[in-house]
Amino acid sequence: MYDYKGLKALLEHKIWYLEIVRQVLQEQVEKAPQGILRVNRNGKTKSYSLRVPDQGASDEKEKKTKCVYLGEEGSSEVRWFVAGRVAKEAIKKVDAQLNTLKETAARLQPLDLQQVFTELPKKYQGLIDEKRFKEYIDDEILKRLSVDLTARYHNSRRIASPANTTVNGTPVRSKNELLVWDLIERTGMPFDYEPIIYLEDVDEIVQKSPDYKVMSRTGMTVNVEVWGKLDDPEYLEDNINKLSLYHRNNIDLGDNLLVICSHQNGSLNCYSALKLLQAVAEM
Repeated sequence: MYDYKGLKALLEHKIWYLEIVRQVLQEQVEKAPQGILRVNRNGKTKSYSLRVPDQGASDEKEKKTKCVYLGEEGSSEVRWFVAGRVAKEAIKKVDAQLNTLKETAARLQPLDLQQVFTELPKKYQGLIDEKRFKEYIDDEILKRLSVDLTARYHNSRRIASPANTTVNGTPVRSKNELLVWDLIERTGMPFDYEPIIYLEDVDEIVQKSPDYKVMSRTGMTVNVEVWGKLDDPEYLEDNINKLSLYHRNNIDLGDNLLVICSHQNGSLNCYSALKLLQAVAEM
């Protein structure tokens, strides 16, 4: 009915990522000087000190804090203290996001229409064909997902002219991509050519374009890459790095990623490629 496993995996990945972010921020807090910042002015010069607990105070009536010189404006000690304060405030926001994601993941359940039918009052049961109703809902969901599949923005990297062109007039980058276009159309799957997808890469969001994004009959989306020139070390390294980035974003071979490779002489086994795409269509 809907991609429960994919959504669950996405939430777990986000939680894992935020927990790492929190660890890094917490280390920053622990390394930074602790205390209440005080500004000391001497003419145009500013320096800073920290009010900290006085561990040497023995009399209960004595003040429990003391001032410790931190440094002048722009000094590494002052910057280090402020970085710790920023990290401390950031942890509060990360914790709020973590709590929300963990609560959502705990409540997330797969939608089972069969269970819904069994929970209906008896007077409603048997009045509708459960199988046909489920098929109708699945078909309607697939139609709407198919509309949303086409990205608003596509890879803007210019395609060299004269270009390989599909029968509907769309230019593609290679003969192999042209062949795969035709094979995907044979499966009847909705698809998009070079859509923009957004992936997490260390501490930034990057844009990537798989060659194709297709949708199976159950509504699962699968990225399809068409590789050639595997004898080119630079080309091969770029694509291996792309696979690594995909993996860190839960896009994996055998699951929601298919790579179709040509032979070293440039030929493409369309029979094998079609069988793979037909298997994807039934996922």
